[in-house]
Amino acid sequence: MIRQLRRLASPAAAMPDTGAIWRGLTAGFVASGAMSVLRLAAHRAGLIERMVPQELHAEVTGIDPSADTPAHQFGAELLHHAVGALAAGLFAALAPRRPRAAHGVALGLALWAVDVGALIPALRVVRVGGHAVDFAAHALYGAMVALAVSELAEQRRTPKPRALRLRRVG
Repeated sequence: MIRQLRRLASPAAAMPDTGAIWRGLTAGFVASGAMSVLRLAAHRAGLIERMVPQELHAEVTGIDPSADTPAHQFGAELLHHAVGALAAGLFAALAPRRPRAAHGVALGLALWAVDVGALIPALRVVRVGGHAVDFAAHALYGAMVALAVSELAEQRRTPKPRALRLRRVG
């Protein structure tokens, strides 16, 4: 904590770490996908009717969410990934270089609080379920953001010679 405060007080803190922001954007994009997969599984299991991004996309575009057209679904995911990437980009700019899972889960649950406290009421959606799915999806998102930011920060900056580089590509 002291180290983070010193870092914020240093002159270099005035300049954003663009590498961290890019890692966060990437991590948020990846984590949003994991979150969506969890919600799709919940839909298949009958736990939810629709995902929150689908409701938001319907409100923004005026498209009837019951139409469930492929374009509506894609638009909802695009919106979801954009929000997830931006939130994680901001998180990575402020978080330690290698955030712990707890940091990420805190991010996810903060976004969940905004979802429950502001977004859902603004969409005039009366929930009759799905709270646990939404909570779990946001916690998963946050944990995945922390994992991805950490892993991306640890990747080598200078590539090895081509022959060695191809050995461990997966």
